[in-house]
Amino acid sequence: MHGRRPDIGWLRAYEQARDLSITLLKKRLVKYKFKDWTHHRSDEHKKREPVTDAEKEERAEEIGNTLSDNKIWHSHGRRIGLETLEKECRLEIDDFGKDKELQRQIRLYSDMMTHNGSLMQQGFLIHSYKAE
Repeated sequence: MHGRRPDIGWLRAYEQARDLSITLLKKRLVKYKFKDWTHHRSDEHKKREPVTDAEKEERAEEIGNTLSDNKIWHSHGRRIGLETLEKECRLEIDDFGKDKELQRQIRLYSDMMTHNGSLMQQGFLIHSYKAE
């Protein structure tokens, strides 16, 4: 930004980052979160009807748009808690914090990745068992 005039290039870069985030979220939700979603449960008009891939993609895009809407969250980079995601986005979330052993294992893994990142002087690390 120069002076008081917004830099249109920066604005476009932010829009592209938002769009990429929504695209990646859609891909992950459809592939992993919605993989076992086979029949409608909450829509009274569609209850027990099969869920199509198009409906999964539409729902994932709706969630992405909701999560990227600053009019709802009034902030950027703020934590959005489980209860808020369940209420505002109507997501069903498996809370690993309820399983103490799983929580311990995830914490150990997270601590190891954080430690390795600091040793390598990296701001963050990404661990993947398989390249996509």
